[in-house]
Amino acid sequence: MASARRSTRARSRIAALTTTLALAVAFPAATAKAQGTTRSSPSSPYEKSKIGLALDAVHGVVDPAPEGKIVEGIDVVPLEVIEEDDPAPRFLNIFHATTLRSTLKREVLLTVGEAYRQYRVDETVRSLRIFQQLSLVLAVPIAGSAPDRVRVLIVTKDVWSLRAQFDLKLGAGGLDLLRFEPTERNIAGTLDSAVTRFELYPNSLTLGGGYFIPRLADRLIYLVLEGNVVFERDSGRAEGSYGRVAASSPQLSADTPILWGVGTVWQDINVRRYVNAKLATFDAQSTPDDDRVPDVYRLRGITTTASVVRSYGLARKVDVTFGGELNVREYIGLDPALYDPRVVAEYQAKRVPTTDYRAAPWFQVRAYESRFLRIHDLELLALEEDYRIGYDGWLRTYPVTKAIGSSRDFLGLHAAFQYVAPLRTGFARATTEALTELQTDAVPTFAVAGNVMLVSPSFGIGRLVVSGLGIARPRNYLNQRSSIGGEGRLRGYPSAAFLGENLVAWNTELRSRPVEILSCQVGGALFFDVGDAFDGTHLQPKSSAGFGVRTLFPQLDRQVFRFDVAFPLVRGGAESPVGFYASFEQAFSAGAITAPGPAPAQSILSPVGGALGQ
Repeated sequence: MASARRSTRARSRIAALTTTLALAVAFPAATAKAQGTTRSSPSSPYEKSKIGLALDAVHGVVDPAPEGKIVEGIDVVPLEVIEEDDPAPRFLNIFHATTLRSTLKREVLLTVGEAYRQYRVDETVRSLRIFQQLSLVLAVPIAGSAPDRVRVLIVTKDVWSLRAQFDLKLGAGGLDLLRFEPTERNIAGTLDSAVTRFELYPNSLTLGGGYFIPRLADRLIYLVLEGNVVFERDSGRAEGSYGRVAASSPQLSADTPILWGVGTVWQDINVRRYVNAKLATFDAQSTPDDDRVPDVYRLRGITTTASVVRSYGLARKVDVTFGGELNVREYIGLDPALYDPRVVAEYQAKRVPTTDYRAAPWFQVRAYESRFLRIHDLELLALEEDYRIGYDGWLRTYPVTKAIGSSRDFLGLHAAFQYVAPLRTGFARATTEALTELQTDAVPTFAVAGNVMLVSPSFGIGRLVVSGLGIARPRNYLNQRSSIGGEGRLRGYPSAAFLGENLVAWNTELRSRPVEILSCQVGGALFFDVGDAFDGTHLQPKSSAGFGVRTLFPQLDRQVFRFDVAFPLVRGGAESPVGFYASFEQAFSAGAITAPGPAPAQSILSPVGGALGQ
């Protein structure tokens, strides 16, 4: 009886989400021909200086009212990595590739002879900002040869293309991660990238590489080839590998009608949990002795997906996706020959995800708006950032059956809805997401998540950023867990110190406006973190406070480098009095979740089914 009531409640939640999505789908259908819009804040002083240099280079003046005029030409000004006001000799520019003008013009979504449309220019800018090689991308309309004519000026700044790209995660206990990737991001100025990888964790070393082609043979095909081998640090032996092969059509414009994607991802690796830069241990409760075993299990998995999207509308969009997936996930726990069988069984139940095979078609409907807010001083300091505003919701269903090789029969449903409201130069966002897998007599998987974020308008010294995250897994057949602690949501504590089926986090940051020092952008932050990961209802929030420095080097990268100092306020005995963290990107992302589809997606929940993977 209790199982039937739980199943009914789960179905009711899914029905409510389905109704919400259906209303969102119905509303945009009536206004599908409208154009998308972008609300933009004024350019930063850094950007204004670069626009001035580009206008001087083409001897142009800004056209204040370009909409509808005939485009008579497209001018591209790629700025060098090292310019006159940079603290480095300019002759160094000969040692790197600068994006070809023809490559940049290839991405422009306006053609000579057609009418100027601002939404097309905005889409061009967003498309170019996807490329990590470009730290600065701006577009300016300039006066043409006649009052009814206009030219489009594209301004870009390359980062150093031949680079020793690296990522560093340094916590209170030492080095959590060192990633060193000698990379050429811009082969012959085409934006093709080749990367070699050196990745160091406390117990493993990864060597590998990849090749990324954003436009295969000048066609709208994005190709990825990547492979990596993992070695055990102590013995030096190869212990596993992972990689991917994928091709997809990128959505450069809101009016692209057809999208597709196909790819395969494999993993054959040891999954280790590190706490405070050391391999964590699992304390078994099933034996009288203090049996501690290493917290590591084996993952052998392969996921192959293929999908096609039919996209409708322009300002208010509806995307209908059909796809298929083969997903094999095998998890292997402790070796029974090495450990007490009781410890092996307890570790398997509490820490190892459930082995699962599934092959299934899937269907998805997504409704969303093509409206964007363009702001500064949030994640990228003086560089423009675009955030989608308005509604965005989707429902995905995937019927899985043993008849085609799956390990069980069930109907999977994955739904989400979010709304982003602009607040002048800031925004407020609320997101809810649910995942369930329904069998005829039970609901073995049911998970819900929510996220709220408030980004205040800029004021005085900066802006306030508040973010809350919650994940609950009341039915956890797949035995998934989340961790918190370290350089992200809960600074001041050891990395991944807290682990559980459920997670709660609340972060508040005061981020300053950047100042320019030797052509670099430097900002600061004050923060307060609260959070915990736990099983059941055993929530015991931990909190910390601290300060940090954010630095952006436009010559080297579009991402900020972050250094934080955090002090735990509620202690549990394992943490140090102070934690130091160095990493790229902000501690928590301001980006919204996106629906699974032919391109990579960001989700709060990570189901084994669907395009998200685990």
